[in-house]
Amino acid sequence: LSGDVNTVLDRMVGAEPPLLCLQASDTDAPLALAGLPVGMLRRTRDGAELDETIELSAPLADPAASSVRLGVMMRLRPRDVTVAMAREEDPHVTFTVRLRLLSLTLLRAPGGEPVIYTGEGHRDGWCALRLREYAGCPAQTAPAVRWVAGHPSDLWGEELTLALPNPPFTPRAALERLRAQPITLELVCGPSRPSVETDPRLLAIASLCLEDVCGGALTPLPHGQGSPQGEAAAATVPVSRAVELLDAARETVGRVQMQLTLQCVYANGEATGGG
Repeated sequence: LSGDVNTVLDRMVGAEPPLLCLQASDTDAPLALAGLPVGMLRRTRDGAELDETIELSAPLADPAASSVRLGVMMRLRPRDVTVAMAREEDPHVTFTVRLRLLSLTLLRAPGGEPVIYTGEGHRDGWCALRLREYAGCPAQTAPAVRWVAGHPSDLWGEELTLALPNPPFTPRAALERLRAQPITLELVCGPSRPSVETDPRLLAIASLCLEDVCGGALTPLPHGQGSPQGEAAAATVPVSRAVELLDAARETVGRVQMQLTLQCVYANGEATGGG
């Protein structure tokens, strides 16, 4: 938005308000909508802000549909364009996506048939989650774990990381790539732990969209005794997801519970402001 604060406020109030949309992860159809109440923005010393609770309603008039209440905090601040551009092209800033793996449940055996946990534990095998090569970054595989039919396998918080090097990925280029191109998580399996590592069989994949992760505010991380000198880091609040793994027929093979975080490292010792 260009112009001074008064001009921008007048323009926002006189236009159609931006819509907030509530939707489920498995559909594009909105469950509830509400216009962002820009008319309630209050002038402050350095801009404008609002802190209100709004009501989202079903898009179609349905007496049986329940509404949703949502707390919204919005701030409007002037920003120096030259400073913003310099930050977006800063060669000292790198971004890393961190996937913390919590648990994995297989709903179909590697042969394709549905699995039902009987409590006897006689149907099992070995599997691992692998982060596919992305933008020149090599693939990574988490340690293999034993799965039991229909029973969650603990992944012990193992982490897979995707670090986009700068150059060529300046802060702006890194965020644009992560928003535009999902990363791919693969489920590979085998009859034994060594076979998963040496001759893995691809069973299913999941595409991870990172729009909500990249849009999160970055909070500075504490600088401990073991932190590299001359570096500062910040990260988004972890986003928890239950991700479905799909086979070639687009059928659900399993689900993995994970947390995703976007971390920023600033080599000159000052973390950047927001994602």
